[in-house]
Amino acid sequence: MTQQKTLVLGIFMLLLAIPITAQQKAETYTYEMDYLVHTPTSYQTDTLQYPLVIFLHGVGERGDSLNLVKKNGPPMLADTANFPFILVSPQCPNNQYWETPTLNRLLDQLLQNYRINPNRVYLTGLSMGGYGTWAWAQDSPKRFAAIAPVCGGTNTKNAWRIRHIPTRIFHGAKDNVVPAQLSIDMHNALQQAGSTSELTIYPNATHNSWTETYSNPELYEWMLAQKRGVPNFSVSENELKQFIGEYKTADNQVLKVMYVKKQLVLLLGNRELPLVAESNKRFYSGHPTQNMIVFEEIKDGKPKITVKIAYLRMLNSNKTIEAFR
Repeated sequence: MTQQKTLVLGIFMLLLAIPITAQQKAETYTYEMDYLVHTPTSYQTDTLQYPLVIFLHGVGERGDSLNLVKKNGPPMLADTANFPFILVSPQCPNNQYWETPTLNRLLDQLLQNYRINPNRVYLTGLSMGGYGTWAWAQDSPKRFAAIAPVCGGTNTKNAWRIRHIPTRIFHGAKDNVVPAQLSIDMHNALQQAGSTSELTIYPNATHNSWTETYSNPELYEWMLAQKRGVPNFSVSENELKQFIGEYKTADNQVLKVMYVKKQLVLLLGNRELPLVAESNKRFYSGHPTQNMIVFEEIKDGKPKITVKIAYLRMLNSNKTIEAFR
């Protein structure tokens, strides 16, 4: 449960070299898990809201001793580096794995008890924590301003749900514990969904790709430059009107695209969904985590619409609809 204050990014590398007196302290979240919390020295003397970085450790640091959590990653550095953010590092109990409901309750409590900027919450983790980073972001894609999974993996099926979250992915090319291909596949899936994700493969690294990642101040500078938000892309009236028409699915369901009050509207069932542009061919309605609508032309020149739905009230969820005009 902590927060942090935003400092000028240009002095970040210098700050890492300055010894400080503030130390990480141990806290317990409602008897569910223990965690380390680091706050900048200025947190005690001002009233500002601070960015929050959450770090999820790997399988070897599970247990009931928070000293284990300090073995790797940001908590290993926090006692000697003046991080310009609040750092929270929970500990997963023995024989368990990171569970999104528990982590969400922890984050809720942190936001309630600390001066955290809710639009500047960042998530990272290594190995098992890399898996946890992917899973938490996909399960709760509205919560994070940026994520940085290290040597983790996940199913690429729902990659489109986090396409709006700035993402940096790290892996060792010679990793014999978690194959680097898992990160490559996820990066490719994000790119196909329109993400600006970045992938770093360390050519000589094995499973330990985290030392080089977390010792690089540029990672933290990049994180702190991100803010939670949704894409809003400008598309001309003529470009929008080219998508107007009726699209039929293989089972003869009709999807109608209209142009109403200078905006595309998708008629899906009995629902009218105003579309917001992410690019000149990719749209969403409500929030990009809920759905993705893509217009394209297939090889024979026939216009096609693909609608991916995670959740729409009163409609079946977790489905993909393809239709042709």
